[in-house]
Amino acid sequence: MTEDHVETSVQDAAPRGGWGRHRLLLAVSGGADSVALLVLFAKLVPRDNLLALHVNHKLRDDESDGDADFCVRLAEKYRVPIRVASIDPAEMRAAAAREGGLEAGARAIRYRLLLENAEAFGARYVLTAHHADDQIETILYRLFRGSGIDGLAGMSRFRPLSEAVVLARPFLALTRADLTGYLTRLGESWRVDSSNLSPDFLRNRIRHELLPLLRDLFPGKAEGSILKLAAHAARLKEFLESRLGEADLDGDAVFPERGGGVRVSAERLAALDPLLAAVFFRRLWRRMEWPMGEMDVSRWEALIRMTRGEGPRRRSLPGGLTAQRRGGDLLIAPAPAEDEAEN
Repeated sequence: MTEDHVETSVQDAAPRGGWGRHRLLLAVSGGADSVALLVLFAKLVPRDNLLALHVNHKLRDDESDGDADFCVRLAEKYRVPIRVASIDPAEMRAAAAREGGLEAGARAIRYRLLLENAEAFGARYVLTAHHADDQIETILYRLFRGSGIDGLAGMSRFRPLSEAVVLARPFLALTRADLTGYLTRLGESWRVDSSNLSPDFLRNRIRHELLPLLRDLFPGKAEGSILKLAAHAARLKEFLESRLGEADLDGDAVFPERGGGVRVSAERLAALDPLLAAVFFRRLWRRMEWPMGEMDVSRWEALIRMTRGEGPRRRSLPGGLTAQRRGGDLLIAPAPAEDEAEN
């Protein structure tokens, strides 16, 4: 793909009116994809509308600091303002424990910082450099983790982070090779994160072991078939969301509880088709900002069974939550420290 085609693809992914009319926060790690993000948007958007953010998770000692220094120099070269946020190790440990793993904890901190800096800058969009290869890896990861339609739809091009800020992924139609080729033609370099090569992380094994095997078994078809599956799942997800909206549950099915919990009308939920009930619970989780990483199909189905009075009346959930059937309602709330609810 030529330089012009890369830029055209990004322009085609813009919101109505184009990228240039909005303030944008760029998530820059120093890897090839995020370097392409900064370089390309420095060409397409007025500098006053741009702010780059690099999050130093301090997980790779001198290598992490080297990434931060590289990003600062790159931003200075293209005259893009940049901020560097360094994570305290204690905060990282707490986030990892809360989110169920180091990767999930780092991601939670990173997105919190992106949102905070976007709001402070007045940015409408937070841009990340996720591309088609990331999409394929995400779908495979979710497939074998036990995700439903929501997970198989993959990453969306736009996703609200708050009422004022939207997450945007302008590279989803481009591959990793497209982006590295773009940088090579411009003579730009990038950093290589050594942790991306480690077999200790499942995503790396999907990238370096599973995907090459699928390409060998299904030459020329593997990636395209996975992306088509995601497109079909996304359309089904959109349809189910519209059907759920017609059910109009918000006014008389969900009630806030003290301590950050909610009370849900089990009777109203039990009357829904299980597919719609699962969409309802996922939407509730997003609204409450509860961790969704370990909420697979089996756990959504367990919640649906609880609304119908089936199975245990109390169940512990990922992220330190519990669900409990109380009369005609289902109470979902953070568990007390001494809670020993049945799994």
